[in-house]
Amino acid sequence: MGGYGSGRESRKRAVEDCLCLNVNLLNREGYLQEGSYFTLTWSSSNNWNKWTAKISGISHEDYIVLDYIVNQERKLNYKVYLDKVPMNLGGYKNYLKCPKCNSRVEKIYKSGASAYFLCRDCLDLVYRSSKESGDESARVRRELDKLYRKLGSKWKGIYSVIPEKPKNMHYKIYREIRDKIWVYEMELDKLLIDSFNKLKNQLG
Repeated sequence: MGGYGSGRESRKRAVEDCLCLNVNLLNREGYLQEGSYFTLTWSSSNNWNKWTAKISGISHEDYIVLDYIVNQERKLNYKVYLDKVPMNLGGYKNYLKCPKCNSRVEKIYKSGASAYFLCRDCLDLVYRSSKESGDESARVRRELDKLYRKLGSKWKGIYSVIPEKPKNMHYKIYREIRDKIWVYEMELDKLLIDSFNKLKNQLG
């Protein structure tokens, strides 16, 4: 992957600054069909910092194999497992399993801090809007998102319902995650109320 990702990271990186492997794109292009080969390419548009990145892959029934070179010398070849979740109306939805934490996600990322494509949590990525604002409520929302992901779900704000205990998770761990969710949701409610009150006072 020529030129991208060399050097050490001294601060959190934004999602928007990373290479992204999106399972929905792979599925839409037919790349997840067993036996399919694919190549994905990224490039920069900055004249002062030009780089290109390319990965190749092949799909199998339950996983895809990624193949690329890091820092122009280190060749990587590893599996990213697929998780096929049945849908209510028939068929199934594909997810990727993070190679590090095994979380079920739609996207995995390659940042300069890691040679591998991993999930947002493992790379400690933030969205640029949150990174720039330093908003405390954004931090709480990220924590809630992490906890829901551990339960195989996704946090959807006020529409979220704490999932049932995953089949292979010990009940003690589930209870700890559930309790943390309650604490963070109460903290977020308080932050939103405080924010509303400040706005109301400013408006007189």
